[in-house]
Amino acid sequence: MVAELRGWMQAWWAAHPEATLTEIEGGLDEQVAALRVQVLQETLAQGERKVTMRSVATAVCPVCGAKMERSGRHKRRLKTTDGQVLELERAYLSCPRCGKGFLPPGP
Repeated sequence: MVAELRGWMQAWWAAHPEATLTEIEGGLDEQVAALRVQVLQETLAQGERKVTMRSVATAVCPVCGAKMERSGRHKRRLKTTDGQVLELERAYLSCPRCGKGFLPPGP
């Protein structure tokens, strides 16, 4: 990741040779934020599979108490503490008896 960031910074500075320190910092901050979101999305996607498997095995409907089942995947948009948007695709569970559905808890 550091090598990728260095390469991006060198290319950015070559394209903006008159940039001030403040402008260079701004460009770097934008790139770091983009990389941060990418790493968060990849990490959460890996953890989501484990959470879903555990949730499907143990989840019961909060309305009627029946065992929940998988019913597809739903996209979810979350904001990080610095305002970046993460887009995750998560398993969705639903109740075969009453139809209640939800995203299992997790990342």
